[in-house]
Amino acid sequence: MVVSRLEFSSPSIAPAARPEREVARPGEDPVASTAPRENDAATDQATFSPEALALARGESAEVEDTESRTDADSRGEGAAASDRELSEEERRQVEKLSARDAEVRAHEAAHMAAGGSHVRGGASYSYQQGPDGKQYANGGEVGIDVSSVPNNPQATIQKMQQVRAAALAPADPSGADHAVAAKAAQTEAQAREQLAERQAGRVAAAYSGAEPSAQAAGSFVDATA
Repeated sequence: MVVSRLEFSSPSIAPAARPEREVARPGEDPVASTAPRENDAATDQATFSPEALALARGESAEVEDTESRTDADSRGEGAAASDRELSEEERRQVEKLSARDAEVRAHEAAHMAAGGSHVRGGASYSYQQGPDGKQYANGGEVGIDVSSVPNNPQATIQKMQQVRAAALAPADPSGADHAVAAKAAQTEAQAREQLAERQAGRVAAAYSGAEPSAQAAGSFVDATA
């Protein structure tokens, strides 16, 4: 079995430019440093009763639980607001990537729908990550069986017609698609030649087998005239 690849791809979309962050020069302290210094005042120490420690631990657990819920809510709000955090240029890039993703998937879906049982496996895709962190398809391919049917030129002709239709099914077939269609057309032409030879052989065999009977019939007619 011979499997060809119906490929469809495009160059990656250039990422949007992001503003550069200021970097501290050698010998300078970072702008915002929160590291403790050795000269900071020492922390006073105090002794607490067991009852006070138990109460403090209970309050600390409540505070940690509240902070956990707050962090979870913040993460959910951050995910929902990711689009609002993108710059105008990044939003335009996401729109281009999304449109390209839809185009690629529709292209491969057309191949699979027209190829039917001759498609080998599903579509496989290559991806590009957008500024929103999502993966967008920017290329894809579908495998299709382009081998002839052994000892059956008529079945080969029908198969190659479907393979060719599958290769050219998308609205904008790629170079690889046209190459597969050309190969299918060539295999179909070869199968038609084989079929014509077989039919000619059967006609010749039938004619050579009927000729003696015709001669015998003619002799019989002449004898009784």
